[in-house]
Amino acid sequence: MSVSKVATDPERATRHAPHWIDSRDFQIRAARSFDLTIERGAKLYDRQRILPRLLPISRDDIRNILSTRKIVLALSRALRTERNRGRAGHWSYDMSRHIALMQALRAEQRVLKQASSTQGQSTQEQLKTEVIGQTSRDAS
Repeated sequence: MSVSKVATDPERATRHAPHWIDSRDFQIRAARSFDLTIERGAKLYDRQRILPRLLPISRDDIRNILSTRKIVLALSRALRTERNRGRAGHWSYDMSRHIALMQALRAEQRVLKQASSTQGQSTQEQLKTEVIGQTSRDAS
């Protein structure tokens, strides 16, 4: 039987496929492995060492915990750009950079979440006060 006949007959292809090939199982395992890689990298993330390799950012912003929002936005923009390169099949796409951006973004989001949860309502009240203060100054 020809190769094309086997490829077009799903029953025959399934019968003769190796026992370890199950596309759904393979996709689930790949997704778990990828998520595990991202999580482990995010846990080992060192802002001082890794961030300058990913983004053009000043040392003051790296040391300053208050600039975390700005860093998260820059990382998400860089990740979006890298994803678009990958989808387009561009020669400059780098899977290692893509993974490093995802790890850094997840770690920075975790830092931002922890900072906002520890500061809690006081930060939200300060932001509201600043916004109200700015609008009242702008009106006068």
